[in-house]
Amino acid sequence: VFDPDRARFTIHTPYCGYFSGAPGKEISLSDRITVEAENERITLALIAKDEMPLDGAKEYILTAMGTTGMDETVYGQGPEMMGIPFAAVEFKGKLYAETLEGYICIKAEDAKLEILNPVGEVIAEISGEKCGDEVKFVLDGSVPGIQYRLMIG
Repeated sequence: VFDPDRARFTIHTPYCGYFSGAPGKEISLSDRITVEAENERITLALIAKDEMPLDGAKEYILTAMGTTGMDETVYGQGPEMMGIPFAAVEFKGKLYAETLEGYICIKAEDAKLEILNPVGEVIAEISGEKCGDEVKFVLDGSVPGIQYRLMIG
């Protein structure tokens, strides 16, 4: 679904859930997993481990990142060609990616959420809170990770 009026792009298949753009109140990545993002812009990609369909899987990998760039990038006036001005960009500094802030909700009796570093090692485990038929994980952006392992018990 391409929705330029709301600045959103969404893909739903049996094996992948994807969202990119300006989040609404709730982003559905599958029948079981939704995200409420407080970020101004966010990109979310959900796949099941071991190439399982999303609805039957017990373990997922979620990639979630907001604004990205380099912390010392310099933008300036570039050359002009055929009367059209161009911008000059010097990419400097460290790479950064804004982390997900908001909630991840999983329809399950029990679930576990781990935040992973870039090579897949666990850097934090987030405790979930049972809310009706869902487990809700609160993310405040304090752990610098963009990849998550979701496990349904």
